[in-house]
Amino acid sequence: MFVQHACQMLSASVLPGLWLHIDALFLVFPILYLRFAHGLPQLVIVSLAYDAMWPGPYGTRLVIYSLILAVMVPIRLRIRRENPMHVLLLSMALNLVVFVGLALVATFGPEHMGEVPIGRMLGDLLASELVVGLCAFWWLEVQRALIIMSSGDDPAGYPIVG
Repeated sequence: MFVQHACQMLSASVLPGLWLHIDALFLVFPILYLRFAHGLPQLVIVSLAYDAMWPGPYGTRLVIYSLILAVMVPIRLRIRRENPMHVLLLSMALNLVVFVGLALVATFGPEHMGEVPIGRMLGDLLASELVVGLCAFWWLEVQRALIIMSSGDDPAGYPIVG
């Protein structure tokens, strides 16, 4: 939410048109470390809270995040969560999917949000991919460390099947 608010403030004054989409950072940990039954409630809360600050239709991210989680559950066992390159590629791919989904809703959705120049959209996408690529593995490890500190259990030690 801090990033969303910072984007609103920056795009209004300092950097007009810059809008970072860091949605993949909210998706990577539940996909790689949590079971579906535990990851879905987390994604529901995060997506609805994040959507509250977006001018588009409320619940858009909930639909996109849920679809991504449902698609990733069967194939996530093939992704090595301890490999920084796998986390980087997964997070950048997820961010691209969410970005395209939000752009389609913004362009063709019921609350048409006006024409956005393609240059601005590509600039936002590249900046978002850069930020997500640089932060993904670090953010994953911070969340894992916080769980270890608070509960004493390492989520990497539990299987994510089921």
